[in-house]
Amino acid sequence: MKLRKIMPQNKKGAGALLVIFLIVLVVGVLLALYFGIANKPIEEKIVDSGLGSDLGVSGILSGCPDNGQTSVVVDVQNNQNSTGVETFDTTLELYDATATDPNTAPLETLTDTSAGAATLSCGQKYYGKILSTSGASGDSGIILAVSGSGLSDLKASDDMTSFTFTPNRESAKLVVKSQQHATQRVRVFNLIGDAFMDDNQDETATNYDSTDGVVFEDTTVGGAVNTTAISAGETMSMRWEVQAIQTDTNLFDVGGMYVLIDAPSATWDIDNPSATATIDGAKVLGLEKDPVLSSSEKVAYTDYELIYKIPYNKGDEITSNKDLFFKFDLTALAGQDPSGASNVSVDFAPIGSFSSISAPNILKIGAVDDTTARADLHTRFDTLISIS
Repeated sequence: MKLRKIMPQNKKGAGALLVIFLIVLVVGVLLALYFGIANKPIEEKIVDSGLGSDLGVSGILSGCPDNGQTSVVVDVQNNQNSTGVETFDTTLELYDATATDPNTAPLETLTDTSAGAATLSCGQKYYGKILSTSGASGDSGIILAVSGSGLSDLKASDDMTSFTFTPNRESAKLVVKSQQHATQRVRVFNLIGDAFMDDNQDETATNYDSTDGVVFEDTTVGGAVNTTAISAGETMSMRWEVQAIQTDTNLFDVGGMYVLIDAPSATWDIDNPSATATIDGAKVLGLEKDPVLSSSEKVAYTDYELIYKIPYNKGDEITSNKDLFFKFDLTALAGQDPSGASNVSVDFAPIGSFSSISAPNILKIGAVDDTTARADLHTRFDTLISIS
């Protein structure tokens, strides 16, 4: 039997193949790593803004620029104008929404709010308020809605007194829906006499009068009688119809309105009055008797026997073609025959936002300010019923 010689394998060739395989493997891994890194999406910068409770996360994704500033164009628009976009200038104050001190100064005060601009801190949460201004087509503190671009956390407060937002881009647009405030006109309807009342301004009855301090006399137009006769035990029952003078305005401000009544308690039964407030005689408004007043309001209104508060609700505006109807009944006490000294005053005082002297950095809500003068925030409109 012949033995066959077994020749050894070509070990040199196998080793070369192994080296080539390893090189290809390493190159493949390096290429995979390179392309994986190159194609990885760039993460946005995380800014801890303290908005976790609002957004459900610990911060917000932000496109803030390196300098940390956002250029914001600000528009305040009058939502009462239904025919077009109407911007107007207000005093708009922006505060640090994360500050805990209620007297913290505003970070920005803007007076140009018709495409005005402000440079704000990107990622900073702000809240804003508007200062009320009296006068024809004045400024209201009402804030109904906010919108825009380049902003997060856009929200108007439920009580319509403020709003919040956070800039998160290099440039942004902020739109605030507010209202322009009106001046007032009024006429009075005698429900017992079933007629509108003559006044001392133009000796007419059905027209509205815009003169502060107007005296309503009786239902006889152009006659010699110039007072309304009320005997002991009789009831005065009248309806004040109140309108805004300017179109696209609202006579209510953010806090609503006080109706202030001066009726001497020696003559009138002020313990049992009757009052209702409606819009155009249809929708009943939540009239509040003896509301809680600020310390300044208490001083300013010390001469009034009766005070009512009409709150403002969105959609219940007093406009140039939608009246507030304030119906008021008051009875003369038994044995007390009213005379000229028993005239009844019914005055109207809108409630808005003002800069307090005790904390000038914060806007407060009220019908008078807290200076020693207790000045009316909006011009108080006075009316008088001449009684005999």
